[in-house]
Formats: sequence, structure tokens, C-alpha cells
Amino acid sequence: MNCRWLSGAKASGLAGNQGHRLASVPRHSGCVWLKYDQQTGPLRGLNFGTGVYVRGQREGDNANSFELPGYARWDASAGYSFNYKKSKITTQLNVYNLLDKTYYDHSSNRGNIRPGEPLTLLGSVRVEF
Repeated sequence: MNCRWLSGAKASGLAGNQGHRLASVPRHSGCVWLKYDQQTGPLRGLNFGTGVYVRGQREGDNANSFELPGYARWDASAGYSFNYKKSKITTQLNVYNLLDKTYYDHSSNRGNIRPGEPLTLLGSVRVEF
């Protein structure tokens, strides 16, 4: 019996991609987030935050046949925490992609390019008891 073992790259069809960058993985990325919590006074428990998430240009597929452009996304939040009886209640509103810019978040090939979320609001209420 003659058996041939395939390496992981050959078995998955990626043998021709040696030395290529991985799809959707930027060389440079990062984020900066600032948050202010009011600790005293009549507005105690109120907080505001804002941040920027940045991703550099990246390959659109493992064959490196096209690239996705880099982008920066601006997000913000506001919240309020207070005590009610023996519970702590926190409300928060997050805003993603505050400027409603079009960007491309992920891709695995030319037929599967996923755009990033448009302007998105997300509210939450948390009760700790």
C-alpha cells in the first residue's frame, strides 16, 4: 500500500501562499479610549467616553490578490450609575461609527467582503444586587 501524507498547507490548499500575509490581518492597528467618571457632586455617577479604533491596510485573501483599505472608526459612550435600595443600577448608551463612515471590516475572498457596521446605537441596563 502506497500512502502519501499531506502537510497542513497542502491539505488545505494553501501551499502556494507561503510567505503571504494572512487575510484581514493588518500590519498596524490600535485604539485609544478616554473616559471621564464624575466622582462627586450632583452629577456623581455620570460618565462619558470616546475613542478611535484604527486598522491599517490589509490583504483581502490568503493569496494576497487584493487589499482592503485601512480605516479609522470613532466611537463614544455615555452612562449613569446609581444606587437603588441594595442594588447598583448602571445605564449606558454606546455609539459606534459616530461619523457613519463606510469601511470594510473583514474579507476571506473577493466574493466575501464584509462591510463594517454603520452608525449604531446600543443601550444597556445592568443591575447588580
